[in-house]
Amino acid sequence: MASERWSDMNVTLKLYATLKDYLPPDAQDHATQLDTSPGTTPNQLIDRYNVPRPMAHLVVLNGVYLHPSERDKPVLKEGDTLAIWPPVADCTGAAISLSVRSTPGSGVAAITSTE
Repeated sequence: MASERWSDMNVTLKLYATLKDYLPPDAQDHATQLDTSPGTTPNQLIDRYNVPRPMAHLVVLNGVYLHPSERDKPVLKEGDTLAIWPPVADCTGAAISLSVRSTPGSGVAAITSTE
């Protein structure tokens, strides 16, 4: 995996579908490991990699969905994985809405498509 030196805390950033183009060229498997400062928010990482915030549609921290209101909070910790997906569409170009159910503290999220 690609690695970027920043500061004290190591996290993994995974970008999927069209967002993978925002990762460094040496990223592998849609992911890069990076060092960042404690207190970094998910939105700060999104901005750092120049991902347009409207394109960061589904943001998941260690398997748990982060509501947009939670993305400016310093929730990242050492060893965390932040995974981000863009809005998705079916083969006709129609938008597909995703429903995410998670139980706080369980580390489990269920992601389903709703049409």
